[in-house]
Amino acid sequence: MPEDVVLLKLKEKAEELKRANLALRGDVKNLEEKSKRLQNRYEKLVLAINGYAYSMEVDCRFPIADGDKFRDNDVLERELNGSMSPKMTYGPGCEAVTGYTSSDYSIEPDLWSSIIHDDDRPWVSKRMEYIRTGNDEPFEYRIVRKDGSLRWVKNTPLVDYAADSTVTGYGGIVTDITGSKIFLEQSRNESAVVGSVIEGIDYPAYLKDTEGRYVLFNSAFCTFFGKTREELRGKTDMELLSPELAKSIMEVDGQVLAGGGTYVCTETLNVGNTVGVFMASRGIYRDITGKVAGIIGVFHEISASKQTQERPGVFGIQTKTVVDNLPIGVAYLDNDYRILDANRFVSEITGLKHEELVGKRCYDKIGEFANDETLVGMDKLCSCCTKDRCEKEGIPVVTECFWGDRYIRLTTIPEFDENGNTVSFLEIMEDITPFRKAEAKIVEQYQLQDIINKIFQVSLEPIPFEEQLKEALRLILSIPRLSLLASGCIFIVNDDDNTLSAKVHNFSSQQLILCGTVAIGTCVCGVAAQRGEIIFNDRIDEMHTLSYDGMPPHGHYAIPIKYNDLVIGVLTIYLREGHKRDYGEESILKTIANTLAGIIVRKRAEEILTEKEEHLRCVVQTAKSAIISVTGEGKTVLWNNAATSMFGYTTMEMIGNPITMLMPERYRDAHTGGLMRIAETIESGNSAILGKTVELQGRRKDGTEFPIELSIARWTARKGTFFTGIVRDMTRRNRGILELQQSLEKLRKLTGGIIQAMSAAVEAKDPYTAGHQRRVSDLARAIAHEMGLGDTQVECIRVASSIHDIGKIYVPAEILSKPGKLRDNEFSIIKDHPQIGYDILKGIEFPYPVAGIVLQHHEKINGTGYPMGLRGQEILLEARIICVADVVEAMANHRPYRPALGTDKALEEISGNGGILYDPSVVDACLKVFEKGFTFQM
Repeated sequence: MPEDVVLLKLKEKAEELKRANLALRGDVKNLEEKSKRLQNRYEKLVLAINGYAYSMEVDCRFPIADGDKFRDNDVLERELNGSMSPKMTYGPGCEAVTGYTSSDYSIEPDLWSSIIHDDDRPWVSKRMEYIRTGNDEPFEYRIVRKDGSLRWVKNTPLVDYAADSTVTGYGGIVTDITGSKIFLEQSRNESAVVGSVIEGIDYPAYLKDTEGRYVLFNSAFCTFFGKTREELRGKTDMELLSPELAKSIMEVDGQVLAGGGTYVCTETLNVGNTVGVFMASRGIYRDITGKVAGIIGVFHEISASKQTQERPGVFGIQTKTVVDNLPIGVAYLDNDYRILDANRFVSEITGLKHEELVGKRCYDKIGEFANDETLVGMDKLCSCCTKDRCEKEGIPVVTECFWGDRYIRLTTIPEFDENGNTVSFLEIMEDITPFRKAEAKIVEQYQLQDIINKIFQVSLEPIPFEEQLKEALRLILSIPRLSLLASGCIFIVNDDDNTLSAKVHNFSSQQLILCGTVAIGTCVCGVAAQRGEIIFNDRIDEMHTLSYDGMPPHGHYAIPIKYNDLVIGVLTIYLREGHKRDYGEESILKTIANTLAGIIVRKRAEEILTEKEEHLRCVVQTAKSAIISVTGEGKTVLWNNAATSMFGYTTMEMIGNPITMLMPERYRDAHTGGLMRIAETIESGNSAILGKTVELQGRRKDGTEFPIELSIARWTARKGTFFTGIVRDMTRRNRGILELQQSLEKLRKLTGGIIQAMSAAVEAKDPYTAGHQRRVSDLARAIAHEMGLGDTQVECIRVASSIHDIGKIYVPAEILSKPGKLRDNEFSIIKDHPQIGYDILKGIEFPYPVAGIVLQHHEKINGTGYPMGLRGQEILLEARIICVADVVEAMANHRPYRPALGTDKALEEISGNGGILYDPSVVDACLKVFEKGFTFQM
C-alpha cells in the first residue's frame, strides 16, 4: 500500500478517535450533571421526609442493652474511630419524631439506639440483623422522646446491593405512627359499640364495607339467611342472593354511597324458602374520622301491606285480619285525602278508633295542625306530607317525621287510573324509633370517643396545665347531649386546707367570688368530693348551700374525679332547671372524669418532679462543697458554683470536657489515676471506695495543686451510667490538723512536765520509796501492752501510775519513813492517800479518768480494798492493773519497815490471790511479762 494512502488512513483514524473522545467527554459531563441532579433530588427528598433517614455500613452492629451499658454484639475486630454507631442523615422531621436535634446525635453517637424502648430493643436488634441479609420488610417499635413521652414509629428499610447482588449497606426511613396506632384502637372500640347497637335491633340489621362485604350483622340477620356468623362474615350479596337481586341491591348501595344520605325502598327477596316484600332502609356509615366506611342498613317484611296496593278500594274482609296484625301502619286514602281504611297500628299511633278515622280527611283528624282552629282545609296539611309530590312525580315518596314521642317513616304510594289521574294513596307507617335511637347512640358514642381522644391529645401538648383543663372543659361542653347550659367547672382538691379550687370555669364574676373556693362537704360540689359519688339535682335545693340573690335557676351534675379511689377533683356541669336524671349522661361524664383524672395526676407528678428538680438544683448550686457529675467515660455533665470557686473553671468550660482536667498531669496517662481511675473501678464493680471518702490531689485552672477529699456515688439513667462526686478542699483542714497536732504535742509535754514535778514532790517527801511510782508505771504499761490495750489506754495508765501515790504528800514524813510496824491510827492516815490524791487531781482536765484511777488503785475485786470497798467490774480496769503493779513493785523492793522480799515472792502473792484480790486476767498478763524477761530499773 502506498505510503500516502497509509498516512491518509491513519489521519482519518486519528480524527475518528478525536471525535469519539469528544463524545465520551460529553457523555461523562452529562453523567456528572445527572448524578449531581440525582444527588440534589435525594437531598431534597431526605429533607422533605416527615421523619428521618439513616444509613449504615454493612459491618456495623446494633447495640443491645446489657446491664447498665451498651455492648456491641458480635462486632468485627476493627476500629471505627472509637464508635460503632452508623453514619446518619437527618431531615427536619428528625427532631419532630424523637425530640433530639442533629447536634444531639453528633455529641452522643449511640443516641439513636438508646431512645428505643427497653422492651422493644431485642426485637429491633433482630430486625436490624435481618436487614443486613437483605430483608427490607417494614417493622414498628416504640421510642422514648427527649421529653419522656412514648411514641410509636415505623422503620421502612432500604437495602443497597453491589453488582454481584451482595448487600453493601442499608438504611431506611423512620416515621411517627402514633396517631394511626391510636386511630386503630379507637376504630376497634367503635366497631364494638356499633356491633352491640346493631345486635339490639329486632329486625335484620347489618354493616357492609365499601366493597359490599358484610362485616357486622345481628342475630336476626343470621336467622333470616339461615347461616352462622362465620358463614356470613365477609360475604357479598352476589354470594348470598340471586344474581339479578344482588345486582339490583348493589345499584342501590352505589346510590347511597354516592349520595351520602338515607335511602328507603321496597324489595322482593327470595332467600331459601323465604319469599316476600321487604321495606329496606340504608344509610352511609362513617368512621371516627368522618370518612365513608360502608353502609348500615335494616329491613323487615311488609308482604301483606304490599298486597293491599294491588286491591282497589278498601281492604277486603279476607285481608283485614292480616293487615291488622302487621307491625306497621297501613292506611288507604282517596285522592281527596279522605281515609278509606286503616289498620290497628294506625289507631294505636293516633289514639283514634277505626270508626273515628274512616271517612275523615287525614289533615282534619291526625295531622299536626288538626286542632288548629285558625287553619281550614288543606292549610292543615302536615309539613311532612308528600302526597302532592307523589302526584306530580308519579312515584312513591319516603319521608321521616316525629309523631309524639315516636319517630315515624312514612312511605306514600300513589295509584293512577288509565288516564294518569290520581285515584288513591297507600300510606305505610313504620315506627323506626328503635333504629333512630340506635343510630343516635352510635353518633353519641362516636362523639364521646372523639371528645375523649381530643382531651387525651390536649394532655400531651406542651401547654400549661390550666390551658389543658380549659380546652378539656370546652370540649366537654361541646358534646350536644351535654351542652345543657354550656356552663361548667373543673375543681381541684387542695390537700392543704381540705377545699376545692375552681381551676377552670365559665362562671360569672359574682359566682366566682362565691364558688372559687368551696370547702369539702359544702354545697353540691363539696358533697360530691366528700362522698366520692355523683350528685344530681334538677334545681336549687337544700343541698345548694352557696347562693346569692338573683342566681339563675339551674341543676347540677357534680362528678368526683378519682384516682385509685381517692378524690382529686370534681367536674361540675350545670343543667336547665327541671332536667331529668339520665344515667346514660352520667356514664359519659364518669368516663370523661376518669380521663381528666389521668391528666391531673400526670400534671401533679410533673409539678412534683419539677419542684424536686428545682430544689435539687438550688441545693447543688448553694452547696459549699464542689458537686460534679460525669459520664462513664469521664465527661463532665454537672458543675456547680462551688466547683467553679474551687477549681477556677466555669460551667461552660467544663461541661462536655474530661474530668482529667482537674487532675495533676502525672495522673492522667491511660486514665489510671485520679477520678477516672475511681470511675473505672466503680464501673467494673470492683471499687473499694463507693460510698466512702478518699483523699486525692486536685489541680486548679492556674496549675496549682491542692489536697481534696472526694466522696463518690453511682447512678444509672436511660442514657447510661453516671458518677457524682462531692469534693472538698482540704487545704485549710489539713493546716488546722497540723496546728492542732502541734498544740497537742505542746500540751502533752506540759502535762508530762507537771506529772514529773508531782512525782518528784512525792519522792522528795519519801526518799525511801524514791523511784517507786516510776517503776510501777513501767510494769503497769508492760501489763497493758501484754493485754492488747490501745495506745490511748496505755498512755492513760502511764500518766495515772506515775502519780498514783501523790496523796502521800499530805502524810507526815515520820509515818512514811517509820522503820517499824505502824499503829492502827497511823495506817488509817496512810489509807487516806487515794482520796487525797483524788481531791488534788479532780480539778485538772486530763484527757483520761486519771483522778478516778488514783482513787481506786488500792481497791480489791473481793471488796476488801479501800477507800470505797468496790468489787469486780466496779473497779476501773486501769486501776486494777496499777493495783497489781503496785503490789509486785512494793514486795520486790526495799521498804523502811522491812528488807526486799524479792520478785518471786511478789509473783507468788499475786498468783495465789488471782481471782480473789486481783483481776485474774491482769495477774496472767503480769506473769507473762516477767516470763518474757521484765526487770525493774532501779
